[in-house]
Amino acid sequence: MEQKEYNQRRMLLVESVKLFRRLEKAAYDHGRQLADRKEWTDFLSCRTAPSPASPPELRECLFRWVYQQEAQEKSSVSWTLAADERSPLTQDPSRKRNTRKDLRETFRNIGEAYLPTVCEALAVLESIQDSGDPMSGEVAMVRDEIRKFISDSLDRMTFRIGSNITRDMETLDPVMSDFQFQADNVLAMYLWSFRPVPLAPD
Repeated sequence: MEQKEYNQRRMLLVESVKLFRRLEKAAYDHGRQLADRKEWTDFLSCRTAPSPASPPELRECLFRWVYQQEAQEKSSVSWTLAADERSPLTQDPSRKRNTRKDLRETFRNIGEAYLPTVCEALAVLESIQDSGDPMSGEVAMVRDEIRKFISDSLDRMTFRIGSNITRDMETLDPVMSDFQFQADNVLAMYLWSFRPVPLAPD
């Protein structure tokens, strides 16, 4: 009886090990497919990953990120200009509601505008760290510039939010507002500020 139970448990253990190995292989294959798909997409869009040992390629990426952010900021228009509190007052069911409340829900995550370039910069920093090759002085300099770019991106986003508290921050109470943005494994930001309202003298 004990021998039979032992054999059954042994068979279950063997099957469990086989199952975990199949799952491990499936996860590896899926990750490989995602990496190949990203590499192909980057190739088609002429945005191949830079060599972590090539300062010119790293600087090219850095200049592209800076240009993209500056162009995005210059072309951005405040969503408050499109607000129309009378948009619900219509008999046309296909007309889009453009009240401040509706537009705030659509454009509330201003961090999404900065997230793509920050993610690319973090991926390049990771490739530099994992390259395993001796780091030259120029590569170390570009690495520090990429780190500064990430820091500057967060500063610009913070300045943009703080410059228009009533537009980009959520009201907590009559005198305080906050802003929250989170991207898994990339960024978590929380800001709070006093609202621009007159306060009674002490």
